Amino acid sequence: ENPVHGGEQALVVSGPLVSNNTTRKVPGLEAETQVTVDFWVRPLTNGSVGNIFITAENASNTRAAAVRFGPSNSIDYGTAITGVWQATGLTWDPNTWYRITMEIDYAARTYDFLVDGTAVNTEPIPFYTATSDSFDHIRIFRGTGQAGVILDDLSVTGPGGGGEEPTLAVNRSGSDLV
Repeated sequence: ENPVHGGEQALVVSGPLVSNNTTRKVPGLEAETQVTVDFWVRPLTNGSVGNIFITAENASNTRAAAVRFGPSNSIDYGTAITGVWQATGLTWDPNTWYRITMEIDYAARTYDFLVDGTAVNTEPIPFYTATSDSFDHIRIFRGTGQAGVILDDLSVTGPGGGGEEPTLAVNRSGSDLV
C-alpha cells in the first residue's frame, strides 16, 4: 500500500510543452563523502512520454547520481557507462508513487540506486560524471512533451542519517513486516 503523498509540501514540476527544471540547494553536506538522497516521486503523463530527470549535482552543476523516468516508461539510472542511461528493468506507471534512494559515495565516485527499498544494482554504479566531487543540490527537470512529476518527502542526509541515532525502517515483504 502506498503512502498518501502530494500534500501541501509536494513539489510539482510541470508546465507547457517545453522543458523546464528546478533546483533545491541543500547546504551543509559539501564536505561529506557519504550522502543519501531519498524521495517519493510520481511521474505524470499527458499521453506523450518524454523524460523526467532527478539528479544530485555539485556547485558547478556536475552530476554524480541520476534517475530518469524515461521512454517506454522505463526507470533508468545515469552513469559514465556507455550510453549514459541504464535501464533497471523496472517500468513506471503514472498512477503510482515510487520511493527512490541514491546512496552516494563521493570518495569512490559511485552510488547505489534503490527503488522502493530494493537495490537495482549488484555492484556500485560509477558516477554519471566522474568529476563530480561534492554534493550541493538536487535538480529536477522534464523534457519537452513530458507532463512532469510530483516529488514529495525529499530527504538528503550525510553519514548516519544526519544524527547520532540509528535509522529504523519497516518494509512489507508479502504478508510479513521486515
